[in-house]
Amino acid sequence: MAPVDLKKQEAGKLNKRCLTLDEKIKILEENKKKKLSCRDISSKYKIGKTQAANILKNEQKLRKEYENFQGKGLKHISRQNHQKFKPINEVLYAWFRKCESSGIYVNGPLLKEEAMNIKQSLNRPELDGFKASEGWLDKWKLSHGIREKQISGESLDVPITTIESWMERIKELCSGYDDKDILNMDESGCFFKALPTKGLAQKGKKSKGGKKSKQRITVAFFVSADGEKVGKPIVIWRSKNPRCFRLASAADKLEKVMYFADKKSWMQVEIMEKILTTLNNQMIKEKRNVVLFLDNATVHPPSLIDKFSNIKIIFLPKNTTSRLQPLDAGIIQSFKSKYRKRLMRHVLARINEDLLASEIAKEIDVLQAIEWVAKAWDDVTAKTIKNCFAKCGFNKTTSEIEDDDVDAEFDELFKELTESNSGSCITAEEYIDFEIETCTSAPVINSDEVDWRASSVQKCVSEYLTKEAGNTCVEEVSSDDEGGENIEEKEKDLPDITTYEALAMLDQLVNVSVLNEDERASLPLIRERLEIIQINNKRQKSIKDYFK
Repeated sequence: MAPVDLKKQEAGKLNKRCLTLDEKIKILEENKKKKLSCRDISSKYKIGKTQAANILKNEQKLRKEYENFQGKGLKHISRQNHQKFKPINEVLYAWFRKCESSGIYVNGPLLKEEAMNIKQSLNRPELDGFKASEGWLDKWKLSHGIREKQISGESLDVPITTIESWMERIKELCSGYDDKDILNMDESGCFFKALPTKGLAQKGKKSKGGKKSKQRITVAFFVSADGEKVGKPIVIWRSKNPRCFRLASAADKLEKVMYFADKKSWMQVEIMEKILTTLNNQMIKEKRNVVLFLDNATVHPPSLIDKFSNIKIIFLPKNTTSRLQPLDAGIIQSFKSKYRKRLMRHVLARINEDLLASEIAKEIDVLQAIEWVAKAWDDVTAKTIKNCFAKCGFNKTTSEIEDDDVDAEFDELFKELTESNSGSCITAEEYIDFEIETCTSAPVINSDEVDWRASSVQKCVSEYLTKEAGNTCVEEVSSDDEGGENIEEKEKDLPDITTYEALAMLDQLVNVSVLNEDERASLPLIRERLEIIQINNKRQKSIKDYFK
């Protein structure tokens, strides 16, 4: 494979920054008057050419979002709340821009924390009802054109020379290791029952497909440069022994993953050490020495470097993992598309005139999610893994690896689930990877950063009090809490549909204790087959009828 000219590839990205929704609309209006190239937009607004292209591509979507925030879509918003929480929203945005310009790490939890600090600093009685909820944060980010990827530190600009030099250094660091012994590990959030509808749907309007569930697990994987999936996929959930684990089918499903519990479903240093200890023991048993590349997440502390006899740990430079880490280059994205395919298939096969997709998704528990995680990870191909290692400069060969990760079934299921709900649905690409807006570990802040945060927030508050002017305000809404999982086994009236009835019976049968291991292992295959038959039956009628 010919070497990638990163200077050309990254031209226009060096000055990448966040644009507000107002700024994006301004670009579209300017483009309407006189056709602008992506290069022109990139140069004028100091953004990347890819970002410029996406703005032009998503014009209809952006204008609809803007319309919702400019009166028509704000009719449902309490005008009182809209005005009274305006100071917090504006001061927080000013503080965020200071952080962005200074290269300071900021994520969702920190934004919520500072919002509450701003509320306290302003000390206004009308702000007493403010809560820094997830729903509020979603609205705040949307109104200012902010995505979590842009506030997590991963999108901060990195000199091209750093990327190029590290691609060369990676080859040196991997010298002496076979491809099977060159590993990468990373974790990602997974909203395991979320449907492809906007979590920020207009208040008072019932979404036909459902809404973004706040129930999240953290998943993590090990992969090697030869396309191997090393060890079992890792799943972290907030309960050590949820009720669903008592079901007869639980043991078989849990056997396929490494399961850990954390009250926030986050990766923790202690969990990371246990995972690496297991890997190290496996390498000792196999008489292998491996090199493991990790990002600079707070749960990957430098203290891990010399802790394991058969694992050499190398940390990738800060803010480079989106370009240097194979799992971030498409492997996790491939896994999520295959997970969501199973989720959509499950929902579509069971939906009827009286049952919303969201109601079906609500019944999904973490045990079912674990089964889908294991199956989805099995479906990620070695070609996809190799290709992502090649993108990140790990490949020792020059031959191009063909990417075979095209899933026609995912596209078809997504279309069917969203075609009657186009006004409130996200795109397929957004649906696959919208967990980028979540944290998988707690941020760690040193004392200097704490002092800087406190002083910078106070400065922003002072500036606001003197100017009393600002940006677009957003609604304060209450988000769904990560409530407890559905643990009740509910009896349902079965519709007069043969395959539907069979699926309902099978859902119950999977938990019958008298079945042996082989018998129980065959049930998921039967279930998938019945789901496909049921969806095909609905296609013959028109699946849109089930959303009316």
